[in-house]
Amino acid sequence: MIAAKCEWSYIPVGGSLPNTEQKNLAFGAAASMVHPATGYSVVRSLSEAPKYASVIANILKRSHSKDIFTRGSSTGNISMQAWNTLWPQERKRQRSFFLFGLALILELDIEGIRTFFHTFFRLPNWDVAGISRIDTVFS
Repeated sequence: MIAAKCEWSYIPVGGSLPNTEQKNLAFGAAASMVHPATGYSVVRSLSEAPKYASVIANILKRSHSKDIFTRGSSTGNISMQAWNTLWPQERKRQRSFFLFGLALILELDIEGIRTFFHTFFRLPNWDVAGISRIDTVFS
């Protein structure tokens, strides 16, 4: 008898952006920082961590100095400031572009997928790098 081992993994691609109206913050894959085409999230998470932590620290310092938690006189959803750091408009546009590409690829049959990737990897390196990078900015 021959036994075959099968390994399976799930990489979350696509999905929705976090609800930025909520007061609980998230980071990394929990904040949808997963590249929709590759499933990678570590590079973006590590590169965004210092800025995100700094913004949260500043929000907490300002909030503490104003006693907004004890007075109950909030100037709005303070967590929204942190979310906007993680998901500014340009990042949302970029994600929409990546999701568009993902949706397009998912509609292709096997021959269409082969043709797409055959063509894609024949593009100049700077095109492939710009499209594939998580920090590419689309205006």
